[in-house]
Amino acid sequence: MPLVPPISDLTPLPKGWKRAVDSKTQKPFFYHRGSGRTTWNREFGGSVLDPQIRDNKILPWSPAQHAGDWVTPILVIHGGHDYRIHQWHGISAFQTAQWLGIESKFVRFPTMSHWVYAPQESVVWHEQVIGWLNNYLQ
Repeated sequence: MPLVPPISDLTPLPKGWKRAVDSKTQKPFFYHRGSGRTTWNREFGGSVLDPQIRDNKILPWSPAQHAGDWVTPILVIHGGHDYRIHQWHGISAFQTAQWLGIESKFVRFPTMSHWVYAPQESVVWHEQVIGWLNNYLQ
């Protein structure tokens, strides 16, 4: 038995809402059987598939919309098991910087998630970050 039971076991869900698990990431999410709405809808005030929501609330904040203004060197560090930010986001940022001629470096930790917590990997992470900062701030 887990130390903390899943949220759906702690509190009954509102009528029509069900708990599901994303088959790719194994992360839980909630959806409404009748409307198809998910917990993501709450963040944006509607479906992320709705063109008005996408164009007015999501795309303006996308880094891709501002890549042409990038000038600062960029260090991209990514975990292979990061389920918050998919790897292709980091790879895309790195490739975009490369195409724009901006000095950039991509460091991937294949076994880490959003946080690099393993002691040996953490040492490498700190060496990379401190080395990058020393290169540009001194």
